[in-house]
Amino acid sequence: MNVQLRAGNALTPDDLDAWKSILAGNPTLDSGYYRPELTQAVARVRDDVEVAIVSENGQPQAFFPYERGDDHCVGSITGRLSEFHGMIVPQDFALDPAEIVKACGIRSWRFDHAPIWRTELEPFAWARSESPFMDLSGGFDVYAEKLRERGSSAIKQTQRKQRKLAREIGPLRFEYDTNEPEAWAALVKWKSEQYERTNSLNIFRYDWVHDLLQSIRSEKGPEFSAPLSALWAGDQLAAVHLGIASSSAMQIWFPAYNRDLQNYSPGLVLLLELASAAAQHGIQRIDFGKGEERYKYEFSTGVIPLLEGGIDFRFAMPTLLASWNKLNQAIRRSPWRKQLEAPILATRRLRQWMAFR
Repeated sequence: MNVQLRAGNALTPDDLDAWKSILAGNPTLDSGYYRPELTQAVARVRDDVEVAIVSENGQPQAFFPYERGDDHCVGSITGRLSEFHGMIVPQDFALDPAEIVKACGIRSWRFDHAPIWRTELEPFAWARSESPFMDLSGGFDVYAEKLRERGSSAIKQTQRKQRKLAREIGPLRFEYDTNEPEAWAALVKWKSEQYERTNSLNIFRYDWVHDLLQSIRSEKGPEFSAPLSALWAGDQLAAVHLGIASSSAMQIWFPAYNRDLQNYSPGLVLLLELASAAAQHGIQRIDFGKGEERYKYEFSTGVIPLLEGGIDFRFAMPTLLASWNKLNQAIRRSPWRKQLEAPILATRRLRQWMAFR
């Protein structure tokens, strides 16, 4: 096995063809996050994106994109923007992830959104989570029927809010992928306000994030795109969403809504419009990403199991990190969770700032 390092902006046409061939043969990697187009887009706005190319007999067999940080510690190329990440590997290719990480000169690789489809990462995992999704493989109507059979009234309640929004505010208009400047400006404004309300790091203050999102908005290819969807009620913009998609899977990425209309649940109204339109565009799965938000489970029809952990060659760090994670998990299960989490939440923005560049 040979491991070659390459800058994210130096991938050759042969590299890209090999990468895309792996994706085409491995449906478990069906996500815009695994597309080489995303790695290239990030590399255009950041100079710390690298790709390890694992070859056998001169032929690329696996790709490992990452962002190299200080002290040879690496993470996902999109940092907190990522919902899935990991190594791009064929289903039948055996690999030793620790050997690859070490060959890259990496001291520590953290992962927290690695799908459990390969057993090689399990020894390095200290927690499990899941990413709910909407199964649209049979079309929107089949998806909606599955929810109803489960006893969920989420769609019925949202459609009632949808009718009320149209009746009291104005006729609804939905665009699956809009070029309206108003929609982009509202997305940035509403998400920034949300980050401030929740004491979270406002990632839109980082030039590279703004440049990246603006760049991938122009991606309109059949295998990688970033549609900006918008919902209007009369002449008012009610909700927006910037997603990232492969040919058949879309990620709920940056949803935002007009808080003046929050009693109508405009974000959920947009979600249903988006799901219906996405199914017509060939999208078979909409991923929500991990998280405890209630709507993710109310509208999901399945989950993708995820691993959280890391490969770390620094002295004592694997034990320390695993212990810290166990403490967090214990706090979440505790009846005194709110009180115990108070100091953690108070320093959330500082910790996010330290981990995000």
